[in-house]
Amino acid sequence: MRAVAVLLVVFSHAGFKFIPGGAGVTIFFVISGFIITHLLLREQERAGTFDIVAFYVRRLFKLAPPFLLLVLIPTSIYALANNVEWSKVSSQVFFAYNWVKIGDGVESSTGVLPGSGVVWSLAIEEQFYIVFALVWLVFATTHKSRRLVLISSSIFALTPLALRFMFVNTGTTMERIYYGTDTRIDAIAIGALSATIFAIWREKPERIQWIRMFGNPASLILSCSLLLATFFWRDTYFRDTARYSLQALAAAAILLYGLLASDGKIFKIFSALVNAWPFQIIGLASYSLYLLHDILLQWWNTNEASVPAAISLSLISILAGCVAWIVIERPAEVLKSNWSRRRFKRKRIGDGVRA
Repeated sequence: MRAVAVLLVVFSHAGFKFIPGGAGVTIFFVISGFIITHLLLREQERAGTFDIVAFYVRRLFKLAPPFLLLVLIPTSIYALANNVEWSKVSSQVFFAYNWVKIGDGVESSTGVLPGSGVVWSLAIEEQFYIVFALVWLVFATTHKSRRLVLISSSIFALTPLALRFMFVNTGTTMERIYYGTDTRIDAIAIGALSATIFAIWREKPERIQWIRMFGNPASLILSCSLLLATFFWRDTYFRDTARYSLQALAAAAILLYGLLASDGKIFKIFSALVNAWPFQIIGLASYSLYLLHDILLQWWNTNEASVPAAISLSLISILAGCVAWIVIERPAEVLKSNWSRRRFKRKRIGDGVRA
């Protein structure tokens, strides 16, 4: 799913405007909300607590090396001959760039490295991670943690939808709706909600047997059809209001199908597709590809490229992102794993001493 999401973004930025790059962003949000909630719930099951320091250090190992080498260093080089607004660059570093884009409007792409503006969506994700980790620090200490996540996720899934309708009806700009954390965080919340329901089902299947319907081939067909329908329904009112929620619900349902289905011809085809090595590699490299692709596309100026040239440049960008994953992210992953093992050993020794 990450591979599909990032490919939608890449080809949209390459000039293929009929490809819905915005849907790729929404899918990313759903996946992020699901994964982070799933991991935190598993940690609570295993350890009965939440290590917030380890959580933030893991995020640092994941985000910082590619961001430094693919965005910050190229920005510094670009600044030698071009005007760079370091306040905007700082907002990219500290996950506030989506609000800068809202404030600057049409001028939001100036003052930073061309192509680096894609990090507005990373800002929304990290704002969620920072707040959710702090909230989870409290939730994890109670026996009602799953119920609290269900309630809070439901609120955050519904509130942005209501805000979008309100903003559209009061004449708020599309940019405010598209880039706002408060108007886009519903996709992340839907991912978190799906992960929580899945966790409850794994623990006590009899409590929510209805979740099994997502493992039915009909669920996959309906979800894919809904997702495709949102691509082609071009009504402006719909696109600024319900589109994001429907895309998020469809993406979450597809994700749950992959986790719950186990047999049948459709599942075999689905498994063959998602386990194909190109999707696996592109999915693993999606973060580096996300950071790098538009910088390269802007440098090559794909706005003036022919269709064959745009396709070729997109493929080169994808290859460059995969190389960046191998060279940057995989070594960082090794460092992260080594740090985690050392921290786990220290905690075990500390627990033994206290005992």
